[in-house]
Amino acid sequence: MRRLTLLFTLVLSLALAQPRAVVEKTIVDVGKVVKGEVIKVEFRIKNEGSEVLRIGGLTPA
Repeated sequence: MRRLTLLFTLVLSLALAQPRAVVEKTIVDVGKVVKGEVIKVEFRIKNEGSEVLRIGGLTPA
């Protein structure tokens, strides 16, 4: 019975393991932007999950 419990716990923990992206700031006010002006903004993304976080691509709004 103890082996079954251990196996169940292992399977459950593997099933629940996943990445979790946490972004400090999701909106940044850059003020007025002149057409053609380049704006550079950094967003810090932290993985608080238990698996590797992979970011496939980003699209500006």
